[in-house]
Amino acid sequence: CKEYRIPQDAAELHGTGTTLRHFPSQIELLARAEPVYIKVKGWEDMSTEDWMEIKASGEIPRRVRDYMDLIEREVLANIIMLSFGKGREQTMDLSGEGL
Repeated sequence: CKEYRIPQDAAELHGTGTTLRHFPSQIELLARAEPVYIKVKGWEDMSTEDWMEIKASGEIPRRVRDYMDLIEREVLANIIMLSFGKGREQTMDLSGEGL
């Protein structure tokens, strides 16, 4: 959820704007809030072997990269690691500084 839309009358009553970028803290606002979602295109399921090849080549598939770019824009931070499993070898260092 990217944000919540609040009807004008509820926003005025509770002294908020009509758009909240955080989870509504008042139950009355939450009851009237409409979540706004960002739709993203998914990607095909990939095996661990596929991900290991991606890690070796350093070429992240376009749709995965698009999703990562969206996260970076929304949280205002750079993604420096990408994990595709529980093992240390299943983590990609994107910082360029090494793990």
